Amino acid sequence: MDKISINYNPDYIKMPPPWWKRREVLIFVGAIILVGFITFKLGLAYNTIVVDNSDKEPWWKRAANVLPFVNGKVPEPTPDLNPLPEKESERLDILMLGIRGEGDLANGGLLTDSIQVLSINKSDKTVSIISLPRDLYIKVGDFEGKLNEVYERGLAKGDTFNYTKETISRLTGIYIDKMAVLDFEGFLGIIDKVGGIDVTLEKEFKETQQWGYEFYLPEGENHLEAQEALYYVRSRYSTNDFDRSRRQQQVLLATKDKVLSIGTLLNPIKLSGIISEFKDNLRTDISILNIGDMIDLLKSMSESLPETYVISTENLLDQIVDDGVYKLLPKDGNYEGIKQTFETILTKK
Repeated sequence: MDKISINYNPDYIKMPPPWWKRREVLIFVGAIILVGFITFKLGLAYNTIVVDNSDKEPWWKRAANVLPFVNGKVPEPTPDLNPLPEKESERLDILMLGIRGEGDLANGGLLTDSIQVLSINKSDKTVSIISLPRDLYIKVGDFEGKLNEVYERGLAKGDTFNYTKETISRLTGIYIDKMAVLDFEGFLGIIDKVGGIDVTLEKEFKETQQWGYEFYLPEGENHLEAQEALYYVRSRYSTNDFDRSRRQQQVLLATKDKVLSIGTLLNPIKLSGIISEFKDNLRTDISILNIGDMIDLLKSMSESLPETYVISTENLLDQIVDDGVYKLLPKDGNYEGIKQTFETILTKK
């Protein structure tokens, strides 16, 4: 009789899973947990509702009012208190920032030392310059901190132009179209290339502490070389940030006048030097590096006397010291006063 050979391999035999891993058991346990959870929630709802509406409607209807997944109610989203404003077709609003530069990171080289909004009305060619203080403490969007930190925070996010423009737009209530950032090296270079600037002082200016010696300018007309101009716009120890903002506006306009002077426009060497400084030390999202666009922009500023305004403790802000940190806060507790000021100045309402 032939022998029957049977190949036996224990790996081929599939053992049933332990009882606690079987699908039926898992489904049963899950159902118990779900029912228990719903019962617990309904119990809490009942206890709460009995206190408030003891005799008004059955408990299961009251429970539906507490559990949004039962009655279909969805909590309303928190309203945006500072929405992004709409773009104005008749205006060009440019955010202009001044920084020390990447070469001085140890001393806050990416914190903005100057924050100015330049607005050009395309219809009547009027120009306005509004200064925002760097110590203004804000909570706008996902940003909380001093205004001079916004640009640096945007760099860390990898999208500083959009981030900075959006934050300032929400703060001011006007849509920032473009942005330009000039470092101190570029500032010195431009003033040097145009041969210095001329400013008229209503009273003498003196800074005795900041530069290691007394920096002094007499009342009346003054011609400033590059380093003197930088000292003039940065000095704040003997005065304050608001006075410094006014001086920054004054120097901005004086520089514009010098760039547009015949002696500069007809001098190819000066023009080439200015453009070189812009390329090396100016970061912008507008085509201002094109000489034609740059001159057209500056000419628009020359067709009328610009209106200047400095937001300060004299009008919209209070100053405090919070845990040793100097801060400026809106007097009204929100940014409506700032927004109204921008609207009044830029729309002439």
